[in-house]
Amino acid sequence: MNYHNYRDYYNKLRLDELGVPSDEEVEELEYELELRFQDFAHTDRKTWLRQNAYLEHFSETGTATSVARKADVTVNTAQRWERDNVLGFTRRLEVATLAFTDGLQEKALLRASDPDAPVTLLIELLRSNIPEKFSTRGRKPDAPNPNDPLRHYRENARREMEAGYPYFHKIAEGATNTP
Repeated sequence: MNYHNYRDYYNKLRLDELGVPSDEEVEELEYELELRFQDFAHTDRKTWLRQNAYLEHFSETGTATSVARKADVTVNTAQRWERDNVLGFTRRLEVATLAFTDGLQEKALLRASDPDAPVTLLIELLRSNIPEKFSTRGRKPDAPNPNDPLRHYRENARREMEAGYPYFHKIAEGATNTP
């Protein structure tokens, strides 16, 4: 092997230590996080490994305090990493959060498929995943908007029109400019 191959081999070993096993993943992370692994100083490597430990635990539990304890960092350190986006931590935390919430959803779906599961679990899954149909806070698209300032006049015009006064039809239909 020539010098170039030894250097590549050494760099590959160092990336494996950082938990980045493939060249494709290296390229993707470097692009997405706007960093270069080959420019990492020793302290960057240590920070990356501590962040990975934190993120791995976070993706399982989603609780910052216990995760920090397990990863042997303080909550303040994790908050600083996120605030300052140290080594792309903010984006990596988003991915860990997604992994955690996906895991919760998967557990809930498994539980909801049990015939003895509480119906409320299934209802909450429907509300969270299809809010336009199942949310109690939302409204149906064809329902009147309660915040519409002209709603009262339109309702009265609709009643008048139904009572036989056809000149109220434009107001009742929601037209803003009536002759």
